[in-house]
Amino acid sequence: VLVQLGTEERYRGRVYSVVMLTITGLIPLGGFTVGSLGSLIGVDRALMLGGGLLALLGVFVALRVDAVRGLRGTVREAAPV
Repeated sequence: VLVQLGTEERYRGRVYSVVMLTITGLIPLGGFTVGSLGSLIGVDRALMLGGGLLALLGVFVALRVDAVRGLRGTVREAAPV
């Protein structure tokens, strides 16, 4: 819902295609990677490593990417139906 509200109508299809790519493409890839790593170092350690890397990436993006820093309070109201 936030993606739809925060995106201009002419770009919604493009933005939603990136969301679908993430869900259908990157999540299974991450599962394969963590599963393979889990067989080498153990599932608990692989999940902790993956979560830690994801948290570091989130902090990096929040602090360094100007487009993300400028998003606070910019979600537009939905147009009346």
